[in-house]
Order: sequence, then structure tokens, then C-alpha cells
Amino acid sequence: MPQAKRGEAGEVVERPGSVRGGRPSPTHEQIAQRAQDIWKRHGCPPGEDKENWLEAEAELKREIGIQ
Repeated sequence: MPQAKRGEAGEVVERPGSVRGGRPSPTHEQIAQRAQDIWKRHGCPPGEDKENWLEAEAELKREIGIQ
């Protein structure tokens, strides 16, 4: 199950799939699929899971205009 994004004090600041500014944020599944696409595009290198995830999340947020 997707985890909520938490702030520095541990408060929930964003839930996956939530609506922010009238636009839905990317879901866990969307980010996972995009991260896999990025991994394949980069030649399937090992050990870049976190970087691929963050890149995927940023791409999707830019595409829907929430970043």
C-alpha cells in the first residue's frame, strides 16, 4: 500500500493519489511504472532505484503541473 509523504515533524503532507491544487498527485503505481521505464531507458543499471524513483516522481509532477 502506498505510504503518505510526511514532513519533518512526521505530519502527513501528501497522500499518494491525493489532490493538490485541484490536480491529482501521481499514484504509487504510476511512479513505479515510470521509474521502471527510466531504468530501462538508462540501460538497466543496478543500484539506481532511489534516483530512478525520484526522477519518475518529478517527471510526473511536472507533467501534471504540480511542481
